[in-house]
Amino acid sequence: MNIQIQTTSICNGRCTICPYPDSWHKAHPGVMGEALFNRVLDELAPLRLAKVCPYLENEPLMDPLIFERIGAIKRRLTFDRLEVSTNALALDEDKARRLGSLLADVPHEIWVSFHGVDARTHDGIMGLGFERCLANVVGLLKLSDRLPLRVIIRGAGLPQSQELATGFAFTEEEYIRFWEGQLALHGIRKRPGINFIKYHDRAGTIRRNGVRLPRPARPDLKGFRCPRVGEWLHILYTGELIICCMDYHREEVFGDLSRDSLESILSGPVYANLRDRVEGRAPSSETFICKRCISPGG
Repeated sequence: MNIQIQTTSICNGRCTICPYPDSWHKAHPGVMGEALFNRVLDELAPLRLAKVCPYLENEPLMDPLIFERIGAIKRRLTFDRLEVSTNALALDEDKARRLGSLLADVPHEIWVSFHGVDARTHDGIMGLGFERCLANVVGLLKLSDRLPLRVIIRGAGLPQSQELATGFAFTEEEYIRFWEGQLALHGIRKRPGINFIKYHDRAGTIRRNGVRLPRPARPDLKGFRCPRVGEWLHILYTGELIICCMDYHREEVFGDLSRDSLESILSGPVYANLRDRVEGRAPSSETFICKRCISPGG
């Protein structure tokens, strides 16, 4: 089982390629209470977990307790890997140092979303400050020269469909060249992972001006399978469980850890029906999120 925990619903980004600006989370900002967070860890503690991600559809550094919470995850959960994702705007020298010290002694990955190769493309896509974000990423990479940190920088420069084009495109070659230039310029010895990805419409959950962007339809789900249902849990800051990391509008809630145990939720009829709908064994509406998804798994 892989776990994503949204300790806060808040994100400081305004990415045009992300549903967050239109999302339920943006309209209902909040931070997971300490009692609920501890209850979530109590529910997860008996499990052997593959990957634990203390983020979900948010910017984890917006949680003022995120470092204490990562420390609690390390102490109380058994996992194969701890993964943190950030857009780097809040990743100043102090936060990078605290994050590095927490992660250096466990298997981990730090994912950095940096969508751009210059101020025009980066700020056009992410709505953040290019120079500040770049300086923070460079600071993290310099830290990784001294600590055993696994950093992966991810850039989404091209759409999977031209209907999603932002006007701020860049190619994989441009992206790799940009980061190789930064590594050389700053004398960084350890090369991070550099991943160029094509972005999609997140199962039609990107909405602008109240209108959904065009999306392909899957007429039925016979034989369909997605690892996000069955191999993952996605926990909102409210304690509610949603279907997957693309459910930005809280369409499919199948349990609430603030009220019920994880065992009772996963063995109950609501979750069973959800799995049956996902895999085509039970009927689902024409607008069911899995029918809209063009990228099963994430």
